[in-house]
Amino acid sequence: MFSISGSTAPNFECLLRGRFTLIIDHKLAAGDVIVLDGAMGSEVRRYGAPMDSAAWCAVANMSYPEKVQQVHEAYMRTGVDVIT
Repeated sequence: MFSISGSTAPNFECLLRGRFTLIIDHKLAAGDVIVLDGAMGSEVRRYGAPMDSAAWCAVANMSYPEKVQQVHEAYMRTGVDVIT
């Protein structure tokens, strides 16, 4: 919880993380497969961001965040359960 003008409100990130955990736990309990995203670095490069041989896509995260977001969104459209 955090305080805004003396009142307490739930931390949105914690609520989101809690909801996500419940969904994943439910899928696992049901024996469902959890689908993660794939090769982020390769996809970010394919979307046009250059890769650094030492830092791979860490540079793209800082210099080309819109490309990284586009890749995440593309994976989400395919129905993945988890993006990394």
